[in-house]
Amino acid sequence: MTEQQRYTIDDFARFSPWPARLLGIEPWEQRRKTPEEILREYDEDKWGVMLERINQSPVPLTIADAERWDMDLPFQSFTWHDGVFQPMSFPEANAIYIRLVTDTLQACMPASAIAELGCGYGKVVLRLLTNGAFGAVPFYAAEYTQSGIDVTTKLAAAGGLPITMGWCDFNDPTLTNLAVPEGAVLYTSFATPYVPELQDAFIESLIARRPKAVVHFEPCYEHCSTTSLLGMMRRRYLEVNDYNRNLMTVLRKFRDAGKIAIEREDPAVFGSNPLLSASVVVWRPIQKEREQ
Repeated sequence: MTEQQRYTIDDFARFSPWPARLLGIEPWEQRRKTPEEILREYDEDKWGVMLERINQSPVPLTIADAERWDMDLPFQSFTWHDGVFQPMSFPEANAIYIRLVTDTLQACMPASAIAELGCGYGKVVLRLLTNGAFGAVPFYAAEYTQSGIDVTTKLAAAGGLPITMGWCDFNDPTLTNLAVPEGAVLYTSFATPYVPELQDAFIESLIARRPKAVVHFEPCYEHCSTTSLLGMMRRRYLEVNDYNRNLMTVLRKFRDAGKIAIEREDPAVFGSNPLLSASVVVWRPIQKEREQ
């Protein structure tokens, strides 16, 4: 048995306050993911503070600088990766996650472009550009918060990374103002949790852009087992934080209606927080496949 395999859910409380919170041992106020709360947390606090630091810096700052602000915390991540718990630093966990995203998107190539919807401060999309794994494929990114758009734009410019930026809102039927070309790979990464209940219009808007594939690296409520302690804790964590609880339900509805084909569905592959572990889901519009 390797060192990595010796950690179990019993070790989780050593690295995170969440077991105690979910059990009611430590106080915790249940949250609601309203648009106002999201803008306060990200547009003003997190990405807003990051934007201010970039604007005040006497030298151009890069994605590596932003990652240090975002991830260099004084404790380890109790990471969940392919069914195994393993303590590691947040930068180490992030490197594993970027490799997962890179490998998954590469399997969808060739494509006319790659576009991330809900990119935050560019943490994922700028790393994909930095590692050069996709050659000359054009990149697009859209974000809900203006400060996130501004931070991503400035970090890309400082690093000489070519990217087309835009706005997106998963609750808006138009979805995004990005003019992404047909045949692109669209993806989301830890973005859907902030919409507690996705509407059909979200999937319809993705289909309307005639992508080659859509990839979700997202925590899925429906993938949380009701017969295991970890699965039940994951469900409760999503509930108390008012995170999304219907992504797979909506996708399966469109699959059953013959509008999309779900080609990959790997539950809970990775999470630097085991209670918020991303599944990997890859789907394609059926109509586009028939026309090709």
